Amino acid sequence: MNRYYRQALVILVLIILFATTAYANAGIPMLAFVLPGMAISLVPIILIEAWCIGRLLNLSFTKAMKVMGIANLESTFIGIPITWVIWVVVEMLLGYFGYRLSDLLGISVPHFINYVFALTIGAAWLGPSEAQDYWMVPAATLVLLVPFFYVSWLLERRRTKLLLHDCDASSVNSATLKANIASYGLLGIIVIGWLIISIIEKGNS
Repeated sequence: MNRYYRQALVILVLIILFATTAYANAGIPMLAFVLPGMAISLVPIILIEAWCIGRLLNLSFTKAMKVMGIANLESTFIGIPITWVIWVVVEMLLGYFGYRLSDLLGISVPHFINYVFALTIGAAWLGPSEAQDYWMVPAATLVLLVPFFYVSWLLERRRTKLLLHDCDASSVNSATLKANIASYGLLGIIVIGWLIISIIEKGNS
């Protein structure tokens, strides 16, 4: 394991420990939900993406599995946590300046606007709201899949080009994009199902 990956692993462990400690008192750090889910889904994701790039780039399934396995490990355990950290920093800055501006102008922010903020800008770290967590957590997860998709594609595209240097670059770009659309499309369907079931169960309780 080279120095780059050791440093990334240390950062990841610190992020998870911090997120777990902060959970009870400061809302919900969504990385604590999303990363385990992505890790559990890693095998089917690799299988789907390997099948896609194997067909599109005319690779054996074994070679495609190796390439997408390496690429997905990098995007899942390095790309996603780093993206989450950046999102949290942006969320905190925008939330702070928004609060200061509304306080300065004497404006009371409507609850609807707060919910919109929480599920878009604030999706990385939901504020304390236990009564709404049953639907806000899956909804925020669905929102987070969008930036995670782009980061995963960019990292996997880069890694695939390095591992398949004989392949045409534009073909790799297209193949990895289609592979990520397929895998993240499946994840999106799963999360939407989670959201619907959570709402139905809450309505029946």
